[in-house]
Amino acid sequence: MLLLEDINPHPASQTNTREDAPSFTRRNHHVQSSPPSYPNQRNPRLPSSPQDLLVLSPHRSHTSSPAPSPLPTIERDVRLNRKTTLRTLFRYPLGTTIEYPETSSNGSVGHLFEVAPDEWSNPRLNFAYSQGAPTGRTQIGSYTFCSLLVDNNGEEVPCQEVHATCQGCKVCPFVDMVKMNEPHQRATREDLRLRLAQDQHIHTSARQALFEKTLSLYRAYCTHGCLGPADTSTDTEHAAEDNQWIAQNKRAQRGHDSKPTCDGQLIFDYDLNGKAFVRCEHYSIQLGGTRDHLISYDAGTGLFDEEYLEALFDGNTEEIARIKGAAYKDGFGPLASCSMISNHNSVKVHCPCEHRDPEGNLVLAEMTHIRCHSTFRCFEPLEEYRQAQ
Repeated sequence: MLLLEDINPHPASQTNTREDAPSFTRRNHHVQSSPPSYPNQRNPRLPSSPQDLLVLSPHRSHTSSPAPSPLPTIERDVRLNRKTTLRTLFRYPLGTTIEYPETSSNGSVGHLFEVAPDEWSNPRLNFAYSQGAPTGRTQIGSYTFCSLLVDNNGEEVPCQEVHATCQGCKVCPFVDMVKMNEPHQRATREDLRLRLAQDQHIHTSARQALFEKTLSLYRAYCTHGCLGPADTSTDTEHAAEDNQWIAQNKRAQRGHDSKPTCDGQLIFDYDLNGKAFVRCEHYSIQLGGTRDHLISYDAGTGLFDEEYLEALFDGNTEEIARIKGAAYKDGFGPLASCSMISNHNSVKVHCPCEHRDPEGNLVLAEMTHIRCHSTFRCFEPLEEYRQAQ
């Protein structure tokens, strides 16, 4: 099996116009892709633009051969055909699993896997990169050839070609978009371990934990509001801000309308004992008052920053600016750059971290889809040719 993957970090200035030039990138690339069409001949015209190349070869049984090394062997400047030369070719021993195959931004890279015929599995399915529509494959009854997939006599064997398109990813719009769109060539488990360690270090601060819990509680109040019966006499002073939250919540519900509830203003207050609580403006313990509206003492449990909550509910812009400015200096809070990223098919609508828009409003940032039009292109021997002869 052969996978052709084009690496092009500048799609706007490097448009691929050749019909036979497929393309591939990782999650953060934006490239144009045009899958090739292969005729039934021994030497199909393969693309000459920068690309990655994954090859799956049949397992050869050699009783006198030593056990394969767990590390791939690497070759340079491997000629694929008259049109394409691989800058690097990785040859993997039997049983190798690769999650992040190395790529290149200025040349072709090949990945050649050895697979046992009686345990045939496509190594491409182990890749951590998303693959999906548009897809395609060699028509039934047709086949193509690859110079790296040969039998024991060195003859090229008939192959089928399958291709899928990189699906990109979702990111928070408050991430560093320049960094997110930079092409990357490799990712190792060590890289992932370091990234996780950095994230854990950032999120282990007690002060940050208190800040984020407080802001999440406030967002929960704003999102759900008072779940009491709807009241038409609500004060409209905060109508514009409330409408923004309502619109965001509807998108988060993905088309499922919730039943009408009270849209009364929530008030932060203290009881006679000085304990903080949040109540709906329609809640009242007075004679003839209504008690089927929100009252919550969560704010006064000691698990949240009462000063920050009070500033948020009262709209104290100076205090809010002071608190979030101090958080920004420590690398967290609504003003800090976000690092949230998720799979393209995640049902997550909004970033779970709170952010401030240019007007200073607390918003639920809607995840942005970074698209990628590059293609994973695989070639694998027909079933009757998978056992080396």
